[in-house]
Amino acid sequence: TALVKLDDAMIDQLLILKQLAWIARNTAGDAQVMVSNALVGQKLPADAMNRYIANLGKADSVWLAMEEMSAGLKMPSQFAEALARARSEFFDPKYSEMRLKVFKAALAGEDAGIKIEDWTSMSVAKLAFLLGVAEVVLDVAKDHAGVQAASALREFVLSATLLLFAMLLVAAMIILVSRRVTGPKKALR
Repeated sequence: TALVKLDDAMIDQLLILKQLAWIARNTAGDAQVMVSNALVGQKLPADAMNRYIANLGKADSVWLAMEEMSAGLKMPSQFAEALARARSEFFDPKYSEMRLKVFKAALAGEDAGIKIEDWTSMSVAKLAFLLGVAEVVLDVAKDHAGVQAASALREFVLSATLLLFAMLLVAAMIILVSRRVTGPKKALR
């Protein structure tokens, strides 16, 4: 696939952060769906536990990459807050332990200790924190683009004003030189 390369490195990095947040949310969501399917007794593939672990491993890896990348950027406080909320809610070791316990029990056909309705509302709420990070990154990108657009407009107005001034100066010089040359020439005739 062809990547879009922008002239603004900050926007490039923000779009990568947004993409990483979406990947983390989607792979974590895939793991959550496996738990949901197990809770309702849906037949899962033989390697369900491996897929579950792989999805969560990918979500963790992508999340760590996103945190490392964002550490080098000057980001507003709302981003840091969204990141902290997602880390404390979705990546909370207690939640991870409970999710694994529920999944193992459901796979074994045992009582998982949670109703599907409760699991669904809780897991959707936890995933919403990951989605919240992507939304905040998009808001930061919009704000940054707005600042850049305002700056570009100021530069354009300044350049246009200077160009107009230069054109007026050139016209005045042409008129002045013309009068200095044609005036004596007329007097000689």
